[in-house]
Amino acid sequence: IIEQNMKGLDNVTAVPAAVGKICGQANFSGSGRGSHFGGHGDIVVPVTTLDAFFEQHSLARVDFIKMDIEGAEAAALSGARNIIAKYKPAMAISAYHKKEDLPGLADLILDICPTYKFSLRHFSLREWETVLYCYQDPGRPDIMPYKDASPRAKPANAKTYKELLHLLLPYLKRHMHKNMLAQNAAQN
Repeated sequence: IIEQNMKGLDNVTAVPAAVGKICGQANFSGSGRGSHFGGHGDIVVPVTTLDAFFEQHSLARVDFIKMDIEGAEAAALSGARNIIAKYKPAMAISAYHKKEDLPGLADLILDICPTYKFSLRHFSLREWETVLYCYQDPGRPDIMPYKDASPRAKPANAKTYKELLHLLLPYLKRHMHKNMLAQNAAQN
C-alpha cells in the first residue's frame, strides 16, 4: 500500500524497517487499534536508528523529522541524538501515546539540544492527535507556533505550558479514563 501511495514521488523512499534506540530486531504487532512493538507481536522486523540510517545512506542533512509511531517516539528520538544535535531539524512528534510523553519528549529533546523551542497542538476533540512541534527559529515558514510550550527553556515557560494543557482539558475530559494527556494535565 505504501509503495502504491508513493507513485510519482521521486523524493520519497519506503524503508521496510522500524526505528528505535538501537539497531536489531523487534516483535511487531499490526493488529488492533494501533500497531506497536511488543513481546507478543506476530511479526519480526528489523530496527535501525535514525543516526545509523543517516550514516549508511550518506545523507547530506536532515531538515525535518515527523513521528507518529505508536509510543516508540522516545526510543526513536534517542536513536537520532547525533542528527538532532548536529542538524537541529524541525520536528513534529506525536505526544499522546504514553502518559510520560508530556513533558517527557520535550525533556528528552532538550537533553539532546537545549536550544529547541516547542509548541503543542491538538488536532481532535478526542484523545488522539496531540503533536509536539520542535523548532529552532520561530520564523520558519514550515512551523508557526501558537505558544512556546517548553517547560524548561526558561522559567516563565512552565506557566505557559500548563495553561496550554488546561486549555485542552475541557475538550479531552469526556475521555479522561482513556486519555493520558488529560490525566497528566489534571494532575498538574
